[in-house]
Amino acid sequence: MARNYYFLVAGLPELAMEHGRKEFDVCALRDEVREHISPADYRLVEQLFLPFDNENLLNTLLKRGMANSPLGTLPAELFADLEGHAELMPPYMQQFYSAFIDSNEPLAHPELQLMEAFYKQALASKNAFVKRWFGFNRDLNNILTAINCRRMGIEVAGQLLGDGPIVEALQRSQAADFGLRQEVDYIDRLVQIAELPDVAERERRIDMLRWEMANELTTWDYFNVNFILAFFAKAIILQRWAAIDGQQGAGMFDKLFADLKASFSIEQAFAK
Repeated sequence: MARNYYFLVAGLPELAMEHGRKEFDVCALRDEVREHISPADYRLVEQLFLPFDNENLLNTLLKRGMANSPLGTLPAELFADLEGHAELMPPYMQQFYSAFIDSNEPLAHPELQLMEAFYKQALASKNAFVKRWFGFNRDLNNILTAINCRRMGIEVAGQLLGDGPIVEALQRSQAADFGLRQEVDYIDRLVQIAELPDVAERERRIDMLRWEMANELTTWDYFNVNFILAFFAKAIILQRWAAIDGQQGAGMFDKLFADLKASFSIEQAFAK
């Protein structure tokens, strides 16, 4: 049975404000929320952060020499001793790790292989938000990849994740919108965004698409875990911009706060 988190959702605007525009810390916020939701629902929250664990695993296996992201949920000792702590990984990650270390030759496109395994797990989730959120992100990233391959004259086959009608259209269609106007309602907007010469503005608008989708996926969710998941999906975006652009980060924080206040006002009216 789905749980309702009336008091937690009502307190999210104030909780966000406590972390402040200049020092927003999504990890600290995640730890606070953990104390107020069920273990099963918190595991759903953790799934939103698994892409950062994926990157941390690749950093370690491929010896990139990069600092691991603090947004991951897996403990640091895992990455210090992968063999000794492999059981701490999610099953899809364990399978990828085994394939990586057991292969006699370097894996071809390990990033794609790991993300393929991750999306397969995410899209099998019984939670509607997790399933649809990562399905959206996979499709969005596939479309951007196809646009970039087309621009650079690179064969798109082998560069996309998953399968199905969208992937097939991206591989075969020569149309500007890949013939996806019926299947992907944001395709024209995304194609226009991809043509922007300013990289930062392009990234900002792509993240705004993600932000809007998080809101859309929870249009009729009130006080439940899906609302909390959408909050963290947007908070992750906010954290990214806070790290790379203080002004944009401040703007994202104001938008998050406004979204929370507006959503709670709607929920109060709905609850009456």
